[in-house]
Amino acid sequence: MADVKGLQLLPETRKKIEVVMPGENRWLYSGIIFLILCASIVGGLYFYSSSLSAKIAEIDSQLAAMEGDRDSAFEREVLTLNKQLALISQLAGNHIYWTKSLDKLETLAVDQVQLTSLKMESDGKIALSALAGNYSALARQIASLTASDAVTDIDLGTIKGRTDGKLEFNLSILIDKSRMILNGQSR
Repeated sequence: MADVKGLQLLPETRKKIEVVMPGENRWLYSGIIFLILCASIVGGLYFYSSSLSAKIAEIDSQLAAMEGDRDSAFEREVLTLNKQLALISQLAGNHIYWTKSLDKLETLAVDQVQLTSLKMESDGKIALSALAGNYSALARQIASLTASDAVTDIDLGTIKGRTDGKLEFNLSILIDKSRMILNGQSR
């Protein structure tokens, strides 16, 4: 078809003309690099995730082994003992040292007064029955008790005269528990 009725429409030889414009494939290359970068990041994260999952599984197995080694009955007993010791230490901390109270009561006793019965209660109350030689000895005993800083209240109950001339009386003494609690120290 080179020659049609003497006209030559196409040249016999064709030369290839290449036009190269700089940067025309830049977006394609950038996209490929970005895709490779994203794929490597996803691969790295997947590898990191799988290594973390392996560590978690290893730690879980170690915890399961430790859990199997535990003696839960012994742990319950230890917790119960700990609670009981806390209660006992609180009770011991608030314990009234009655020996200190008796010692204080002995120092406050008048010579002419003889105790016949003594009852101590946990609320700091002392109920006593005693014999006094006369009313002045009874008055000195009450005055001695009221002068003490450890005694907060005194209640004189009944007074009866006996055939031997002595007076039988009942006293209710309320002591300051805080003075008898702190490490057995009476102030």
